[in-house]
Amino acid sequence: MAHAYRYRIPYKTKQEKEEADLFFKLEEKFRNPQLKRRLRANGQRKVHAIKDGLSARGYDQDLPSKYAEEWRLYLEIKPAVRRKELIASIKYEQERERRYLEAEYRDKMDDINSKYENRLRYYES
Repeated sequence: MAHAYRYRIPYKTKQEKEEADLFFKLEEKFRNPQLKRRLRANGQRKVHAIKDGLSARGYDQDLPSKYAEEWRLYLEIKPAVRRKELIASIKYEQERERRYLEAEYRDKMDDINSKYENRLRYYES
């Protein structure tokens, strides 16, 4: 899955945690509904899994937020939005092509009309 944006947010020191928490609150408040959001915790997985009584691979999939040393925020444009954008661009191109063909047809008809009128004038005189 290709990600449009990926942010790394440090989360070790007290100041970093306060800043990151403020960032998450603001991001939640002003989130664009057209974006899909995934927030993943990063840090030492093995040490914390063993400490919690799990196998060394216990937190391979997801690390609990209390053990995070860094956060990764993934933002991706939702597929439905991409489809709408694609459909809109296709419709725009089709309309452009239709206008071009209409103009070309009109020019050809004008040429035929002018030739016909010139011949009529020639025969009338």
